[in-house]
Amino acid sequence: MNVVSYHTSLHAGLCHGPLDEITEITVDDKEMWAGSLTTIGTIQVNKPELFGGVQNEGGAIGTIQYLKGDYVQVMPEVLAAKLGRTSANCPAFRGIASLFFYGAAAGKGFAWKQNSPIIAQTIKARVSRAPIGLNPAWVKIDSAQGANFAHIIYECLTNVTWGMGAPAFTIDTDSFNSAAHQLYDEGLGGTMVWDKQKTIQDFVSELLSLIQGVMFLDPTTGKHTIALLRDDYDPATLPVLNEDNSKMTSFKRSLPGEVTSEITVSWTNPINEQTETVTRQVDALVAIQGQAINDQRDYYPIRTVELATQLCERDLRSASAGLATFDLRVDRSAWNLRPGNCFIVSSDVNEVDALVGRILEIDYGTTTDSQITLKCIEDIFSLDHAPVTTAPTTHWVDPAVAPSTLDAALFITAPYYFASSADFQSRAIDLQYPQTLAVALGFEPGLDTINYDLMSRIILPNGDSAWQNDGTNTIVERSLLSGPMGPTATNLIVGGSLRSERGPVVSGFVLFQGGDEYGHELAYIHDIATDGSLTLYRGALDTIPRNWAAGTPVWFLRPNTKLTDEVVIRSAGEIAYYKMLPRTSLGRLDLDAAPQIPVAMTDRPYRPLRPANVKINGVAFADVNVSAAANIDITWATRNRTYEDGQVFNWADGATSPEYGQHTVVQVYNGGTLVYEHAGLYLETSLSLPKDWFARYASVAIVVLSRRGDLASLQAYRTNVTGLANNPAAALPPAWPAVGIPPSMAEKPVVGDFTVIAGPTATTSGQSIPSVSVSGVVNSSTAKKLLIRYRENAGAVDWRYHPATHVYGTIVRVDITAVKPQTDYLVEIAYGADGEYDSDYVYIGHASSGQMVANDVTSLNGRLVTEVLADLDTTGEQLAAEVLRGQLLEAEIKALVYDGDGKSIKLVVMEAIDKSDTAIARMNLLGAVSPSGTAFVLDATKVMIDGTTTLAQYLTQTATTVNGHTASITTLLEAINGLDAKLQITVDAPGGTAAIILRAGSAGSVIAMSSDEFYIFSGSDASTRKKVFGFSGGLVTLGADVRVSGSLIVDGSLTIGKAVVNFAVQPSYAKTATSYHGNGSTIYTLCETTITLTTAGYIETSANVYQGFPSGNDAWNCWLYVDGVADEPTSYIQGAWTQVQVRMDTIKYKPAGTYTVQLKWKGGSSVENVVGVLFAKGYEKTS
Repeated sequence: MNVVSYHTSLHAGLCHGPLDEITEITVDDKEMWAGSLTTIGTIQVNKPELFGGVQNEGGAIGTIQYLKGDYVQVMPEVLAAKLGRTSANCPAFRGIASLFFYGAAAGKGFAWKQNSPIIAQTIKARVSRAPIGLNPAWVKIDSAQGANFAHIIYECLTNVTWGMGAPAFTIDTDSFNSAAHQLYDEGLGGTMVWDKQKTIQDFVSELLSLIQGVMFLDPTTGKHTIALLRDDYDPATLPVLNEDNSKMTSFKRSLPGEVTSEITVSWTNPINEQTETVTRQVDALVAIQGQAINDQRDYYPIRTVELATQLCERDLRSASAGLATFDLRVDRSAWNLRPGNCFIVSSDVNEVDALVGRILEIDYGTTTDSQITLKCIEDIFSLDHAPVTTAPTTHWVDPAVAPSTLDAALFITAPYYFASSADFQSRAIDLQYPQTLAVALGFEPGLDTINYDLMSRIILPNGDSAWQNDGTNTIVERSLLSGPMGPTATNLIVGGSLRSERGPVVSGFVLFQGGDEYGHELAYIHDIATDGSLTLYRGALDTIPRNWAAGTPVWFLRPNTKLTDEVVIRSAGEIAYYKMLPRTSLGRLDLDAAPQIPVAMTDRPYRPLRPANVKINGVAFADVNVSAAANIDITWATRNRTYEDGQVFNWADGATSPEYGQHTVVQVYNGGTLVYEHAGLYLETSLSLPKDWFARYASVAIVVLSRRGDLASLQAYRTNVTGLANNPAAALPPAWPAVGIPPSMAEKPVVGDFTVIAGPTATTSGQSIPSVSVSGVVNSSTAKKLLIRYRENAGAVDWRYHPATHVYGTIVRVDITAVKPQTDYLVEIAYGADGEYDSDYVYIGHASSGQMVANDVTSLNGRLVTEVLADLDTTGEQLAAEVLRGQLLEAEIKALVYDGDGKSIKLVVMEAIDKSDTAIARMNLLGAVSPSGTAFVLDATKVMIDGTTTLAQYLTQTATTVNGHTASITTLLEAINGLDAKLQITVDAPGGTAAIILRAGSAGSVIAMSSDEFYIFSGSDASTRKKVFGFSGGLVTLGADVRVSGSLIVDGSLTIGKAVVNFAVQPSYAKTATSYHGNGSTIYTLCETTITLTTAGYIETSANVYQGFPSGNDAWNCWLYVDGVADEPTSYIQGAWTQVQVRMDTIKYKPAGTYTVQLKWKGGSSVENVVGVLFAKGYEKTS
């Protein structure tokens, strides 16, 4: 995929400063950074996955310079340089807060996005500053997540930069501090931005409406004064206005059908800065009106739902009360009334009696008119109010959440069933010992967690570690057992709710989580009832049924989900390191935020399956008292892991044929001591042990497991046997029986089930060739392969073996074409089972091979065959020489393979002549085949040369035999449609094959080789040969004498391993045979050597440590030290006591100097006799 990255530096202004704090930066609603910065400083950003990674729009990488906007700030040099200035002479933008984005590397811009030229549509920063001017003790209201609104109004009036700039002496500071104290006690505060799109007056009016306050110019002081409309008066002390001192000029009261019965308040959610709403209504009023009459309030500065709800209910009480509004003209006795003051008013004309009113506005009249005009409203606090209820809502909650560490994670080594099927990965994987796969299980209950990226730690060629994305895995469902569950229970009811798209399904698995995979249990989901309960096959695959307590974690594994790491094939014994990065709709978890999880890989997929359905004296999963019995009778059902690669057996199912070499082992323990073991139970499914053998004990534990070679089953069945004699004087149990040779697992074929016949076999090109055919019916459940051997009936000819045929059904037919024509052959067959072949063959009959079909033995389209073939009569050695010299041109090939009429000849067959002294032999021509498939035979009795070469093989051969060993040269010359030509030369000898194929035509030319190594030499002196390249382990390796004299152009990545070009090698070697005895703490230096680098280069070290004659169960460790530093984790090895050898290697880059390389060892008290071999090489750059 071609990825385009976009880099640019950017200076983004925020707002007036100075700011108190910046806590978050988002780009296009993606969180780029979160934290706390209160001073000018830099922020490092490394989020390459912020916008989806390289497969989408990339991420953000770089540095952000934060400038808080104070009045002493100086432009940093990196920003000043962008403007062609220095910090000393660059404008500092003092008083303006800003962010400068630039590249982490010198000369590079900030990395914004990939694959999209739009670097950012929106850049947002979460900043805060507290307003100044009033008592700072009341400025911040934590419960409201904002500032005191009285402080905000005061700064709007007094700020000389962006506010009205009013002098402080024109403000009644005491009234503002009093209001601030009241609002602080009420928790009434918020956060807002003023962007000059409205006047300061309108901005302040919004705030006054929100806090229910009034601001006015006090006529006695001439100062701006603020007052809050609150229930802060005693009606008995209020002034009275009536018809003696006032006149009511207007009066209005709303009818019930006209008042507001529902209020919706908008507020701002600080988590996502999105607008949300709360709604309240008066049910009784809604019932009178028939439907709710709604009004809106935009309280965007409010930042909590609790405060928004409080204000909504406050406003609804006033709006739904039907308050009267009226105007009064009063005499000068009301000169000391101010906006916000309350009074008692009565009016006979308007039938108003002792109503509590509140002044909203005052007009003090003129010099010619002494009357005072009041605009008033009935005071809400003087009335009782109806209860307020919550309006109906959807209760929807936005599920989007920021990614966080998964709630639970579990890693196991994939069982054989998991690895060999595509249920939990994209494909079935054929593992070869010691290869293993890691299974990753991740759980997150949130609805917004989509999946997670599985990251694995890898070691780079220079020895450094890095994290690699191994693909996207599925989130699985997890729950807890609601109650205890015994080993025989098959019905599972899971506590809690499960996500349907992640929950259990039929043919899936349930994993009961124990301490580790040796203590887990897998159960197969056989059925799911309508009530959601599961019917399980307990103890599935390589696990056993167990007792599980309530609260046990239970994982649900669904087929067709990706759970394994199929990118990195692990090895048994390896410690792998993983991170899991969950992805939500808001992004992916940062790599640095995810914990590193070490995973110990085991050889689980290769271990034999444990015996199933184990019972002691007929009892399963319970202690057994044998006081009334004579014997301890153990029964079980054998299992075969290769049979459970596509199906799962129930624990109670009958026995299956085990793998070849697999045997059941019965162990008897007294306490923690193994007192008796009976192994080698290959095909048996029961064992009876006399009770008296264990009479000296009160009770014993019976353990039943499987072994195959050195591998034991992952888990073992264990139960206690009580009721024994407990006689310390009784004899010890008898000696353990020896383990015998495993019997053949394959049944013998039934003679009458197979027949052997002769006859020509038609090839794909249309001609017929001699063959012998074996056909029949396989009546064996253990047969995996059909083995056939055959030989000529006449003479003492050795048996020839046909390649094994895999049995996929019951009807089998095998055609043997490597036979001579018109020759009688004896045929025998055998069955092969997994892991071994049956050597006991059964004779099924004999038959004579057929003859090739020949239509014309004299001419080929009018031209004598001998003339055509003579053109191609040459030796294998001559052809090889022509090929190697490159002198056999396409035109020459085409000229040789046309007949007299211009028609191409499809193939030529030559006769081989055995010689004992040389491989050079001229071959007689036997026949040719035209494009129509017609065979032209000169001598049918000579077509089969040595019992393996036939016309169908399109071959010529030259063979030589020396001291009973035969080597041959095989050539093939073929023309295809008259347009292309192909030459193939193959050389066979015992132990190896070399071949070269040349093909040329109008579409181009190809040279292909089959060889382990390729050499070249000058002239005819083979002793001067030099190795050019070799082929091993699926890789082509250049020889040591290959040199690149010109430019080396690499399309793609170039990985340098242990060898580098133009490096001089300085080897060093050390060995010790000293015997050490471990004490569990002392670290011994087994051997050391030095490497001198005259220039900077690499030091490669490798070591073998042999630990001999362990006398007990203990651990041992070893390290490689380079220049006094232990190189971990690549060269740190910890071996179990049964491990007798480990190998370590590492490579480190070092500057010029002399370095000490050491091999160190530490062992437990039971480990002794250690031998260490250390080899080190230094690679110096020579040019």
